[in-house]
Order: sequence, then C-alpha cells, then structure tokens
Amino acid sequence: MKAKSTILMIACGIVAILLAASLAGQTPPFDIEALKTEAEARLKEDMEYWGKLEFRRQVTRRFIGKDGEVTEQLDYDLWVRPTAKGFDEELRRIDGREPSAKEIKEHRKKGRHAKQYEAYSAQKLDNPAGEDIPLSRFIHGPPHRLVGEETIRGELCYRLEFDAQPEPQKGKVTDRLVAAMEGTVWLTVEGAHLAKADIHVVRSVAQGPAGVNKMRMRMELAPVDGHWLPTKIEVVSDLKAPFMAIRRHNTYLYSEYRRP
Repeated sequence: MKAKSTILMIACGIVAILLAASLAGQTPPFDIEALKTEAEARLKEDMEYWGKLEFRRQVTRRFIGKDGEVTEQLDYDLWVRPTAKGFDEELRRIDGREPSAKEIKEHRKKGRHAKQYEAYSAQKLDNPAGEDIPLSRFIHGPPHRLVGEETIRGELCYRLEFDAQPEPQKGKVTDRLVAAMEGTVWLTVEGAHLAKADIHVVRSVAQGPAGVNKMRMRMELAPVDGHWLPTKIEVVSDLKAPFMAIRRHNTYLYSEYRRP
C-alpha cells in the first residue's frame, strides 16, 4: 500500500512538472488592441518623417470608359522637395516629353502632392465623395482579426483583416463610407509600422445625387531610415455624379528618397 502511494505521488509530481513546463511555454494571448494603438502612433511618426524628405513622384491618371477601356491616360514625373511652407513640386516630364515653362508653373501652383500629403500626414485618405477619411480608422476603428503572418520586404508582418460594418442610420458620408469598407492591413511585428494596405468598398454610398459606387485603395510602403514610407498608392474609383459617371484608376509611385 505504501509502495502504491509512493508511485502515485511520483506520478502526480511528474504530471505537475509537465503541466508547469507546458504553461511556461505557452504564448501569452495576442493583444490586438495594443498592437493597433501602437500602429496608429507609428503611422503618424512615419508620415511626419515623409514630409522631411525629397523624392521622385510618378503619377499615372487613367480615365475609364463604361466597358472598362482606358479612354485617356496622363503621365507626370515630378521631383518633390520640402520647403518652409510645404513642398516644391517640379514637373520634369509629362506624357513622356519635356514640359513647357507654363506647364511647370501650373503644376507648381496646383501643389497636388502637398494636398495629398496634408491628408495623409493628418492620417486621412482623400474621399472622392467630398470628405476625408482618417487612415487611422482603418487601423484602430473596425474590429480586426489576426489571420496570420507574412514577410514583406524582408520584415515579418502581422496580417489583420476587417469586415464592413452595418450602415449607420445617421452621420456624415465619411462614416457611411468607412462602414462600407473591408480589407486587410499588414503591420510589422517589429515596431508596428504599416507595411501594406488593401481596402475596398463593398456597397455603394450615396451623397445626394452623387456618391461612390466602387472604390479600392492599395498602399505599399518600404523601410527608409527606420520609418516605413509609401512606394506605391493605387486608387480605383467608380463615382456617380448628376447625369454622368466618373471612373478613374490613379497610380502614384514614390522613389529615390533622400534628405534635402
């Protein structure tokens, strides 16, 4: 009887040791909300650093017909430099040719990158329906789920997905547009930087006689001096306006980052 008791005690001890080892080796619960909060702060820091550099900006604007054909395409190649008041945007090529002095002056005056940067640095995405959508709402706003890990530009990243939400009964068109979007964001495991995003509208959103039928935004970023900055932004939109439809496919490429 004593021998059986001793064996039982030894067995219980072994089980306790194995259980303790198992618990010690367990990964703690993944805190997705803490990750999203860190990513929101990191996005702001990265966008602020973007505004301190000069770089090449290539823009392709495509106008799409009702059957999906490209009816017109415009290509711009610019060099962007930060200034005390914003940016100097020097047009270097337009549709594959040298720009005229008048075209260079007109593009400087339009300051299209400055307007885009103002939206992004404020963590906003230009909304073709007429308002701005904070980019942070796609990181911190909707409920996300972790679906895995992927390597982007040599960095291990969390892949987070979110679904469209029920349409708000009240609120601005911004709220309704955000609620109508679903997509995926990739955040670096080290540092929680936004490395990639793919977001699209799943239902049309009206604003009076105008509205958004379809919209998809893809964003790719890369590490620069410890920050992650845009290398490609692609926006495909199908908008409705009184008596007409506006379909566009715009691509923005960013490269050759350097300090002034």
